[in-house]
Amino acid sequence: MTEHRSDPNRRIIVVDDNRAIHEDFRKILVPQTALSGLQQARASLFKGNAALPMTAEPFDLDFADQGQQGYEKVVSARTDGHPYAVAVVDMRMPPGWDGLITIEHILRADSEIQVVICTAYSDYSWAQIVERIGVSDRVLILRKPFDSIEVQQIASALTKKWELGRDVVARSLELQRRNEELEQMNHALNEAKIAADSANQAKSEFLAHMSHEIRTPLNGMLGMVELLSLTDLSDKQRHLAGTVRQSGISLLQVINDILDVSKIEAGKLELEPVEFDLRETVHNTVTLFAVAAEQKGLRLHYEIDKELSLRRHGDAGRFRQILVNLVGNAVKFTERGEIAVNIRPATDETGNATVKVTVRDTGIGIPLEAQSRIFESFTQADGSTTRRFGGTGLGLAIVKRLVALMGGEIGVESLPGRGATFWFTAKLEEAEETIGSTTAVSSVPHATDVFRVDHPISASGAPARSRSRVLIADDDPVNREVLLGMLEVCGESAVAVENGKQVLQTLREARFDLIFMDCEMPEMDGLTTARAIREQGITSSNGTAIPIIALTAHALETHRHACIAAGMDDYISKPVSLSHISDALKRRLPVAPSRAA
Repeated sequence: MTEHRSDPNRRIIVVDDNRAIHEDFRKILVPQTALSGLQQARASLFKGNAALPMTAEPFDLDFADQGQQGYEKVVSARTDGHPYAVAVVDMRMPPGWDGLITIEHILRADSEIQVVICTAYSDYSWAQIVERIGVSDRVLILRKPFDSIEVQQIASALTKKWELGRDVVARSLELQRRNEELEQMNHALNEAKIAADSANQAKSEFLAHMSHEIRTPLNGMLGMVELLSLTDLSDKQRHLAGTVRQSGISLLQVINDILDVSKIEAGKLELEPVEFDLRETVHNTVTLFAVAAEQKGLRLHYEIDKELSLRRHGDAGRFRQILVNLVGNAVKFTERGEIAVNIRPATDETGNATVKVTVRDTGIGIPLEAQSRIFESFTQADGSTTRRFGGTGLGLAIVKRLVALMGGEIGVESLPGRGATFWFTAKLEEAEETIGSTTAVSSVPHATDVFRVDHPISASGAPARSRSRVLIADDDPVNREVLLGMLEVCGESAVAVENGKQVLQTLREARFDLIFMDCEMPEMDGLTTARAIREQGITSSNGTAIPIIALTAHALETHRHACIAAGMDDYISKPVSLSHISDALKRRLPVAPSRAA
């Protein structure tokens, strides 16, 4: 804040009907050099003092013979902008106002002036003075005969006090001004924040809407291609189907990346920990790139350390997303050689156990100067990389954020033309072992086999289930056809309807074991339908609450919470795969007792 210093004000008015008193104050408060020799001689005799000390600076004295005259001078001086700092007022000044009346008027006229009551008589007691003018730190009493040193000290102290008071007022005004500016700035910032939040909300809603509109046809495309791949195809036909599927997955990744960046910017990206099998997750994820790797003649394989416990607790979806980005980049930027994925136990710098994943390729490599910025949004090693290989440049920025959320770190080691090794760590807590933790060293299947092994309908040794009745609710005919086909592959009996009203009508006519429910349908949407099912207490074939799985093109976390709040049990975001449907059936349908042994 700016330093405020008031100009010195040494103006003093003496209000006394005795002109000799005027002269006495002049002698005391005017420097000795300004007095004549005779005046100095007189001064030396004043109250027995040998000599008067010189004041540091001269005081500007003014005089009045009567109280009313003094009051008028105080008012005039303040109006003219040259106020007095001190008023010395005699108590008895006949025939006009006495000192107390004069002081009452002066204090009301000037809120800063300092007043000295100068008297030789006990005209008023201090209690009487306080009763008239109140308790004030601007009023002092000086008894006659007064001492010259005392007068000088009082004059110096009170004029300085007046200056300090002015400084306080000036600083208070400055603080008030700055506070008003700060309030205006805060108001402007708040308005800007509201506008920014509104813009972010509009952007999020737009992205969510576009995601929904793209995911719906993408679900039909990927679902049909997957079902097609399960039919009797030639190797060439299977290869073409795999290429279509891989292209669809790439498009889906772009959509997911854009949504994730939006969540990161809004601070809404959160983890959803679940128990999962690390080997299964790694295998299914790496296998996604079998087609692309085979097309380029690359060897794609992974290895899991035998010392690593495979049953883990963490966000399997986000772990898979990190791996998809790193393996996908490795395949994209490698023209010959291999991509190797290694998973092993590790400890962080604080000694906590983590899982370390390394993805090594023999691709084009990354220049040293580019390695520090490849984890930034919309960034690749250079512009030619984007033109040659495509991509949004969002993947690694999202990966870095996800790794941080998982309590880990990420890094890269690379030389141009010598390939790159990306690594990351993640804190994935050990869960209760239900699957043997043996060494897993696997080459990814050929493209001609990828769909057969990526979606096993039943795992070896897994409990069998009796044929279940499943109800599908989706207003899109292609999506209904995809789900009917996938459930047929899974060995289930399924019925499909178009909206929530038809769901309730169908449930009144027959019992089902599970419902796949789209959320946006005409006449009655999925959330309303789910609430109605729960309110009506509709049960499954075995008499328990019927499981409802949301199957929707919405991908935002808020929508998942809305589905659960409406009474749904699970949530699958479109586009769905056969493995999604198979896993959901395993989670939600009971094992047949007669076939579980």
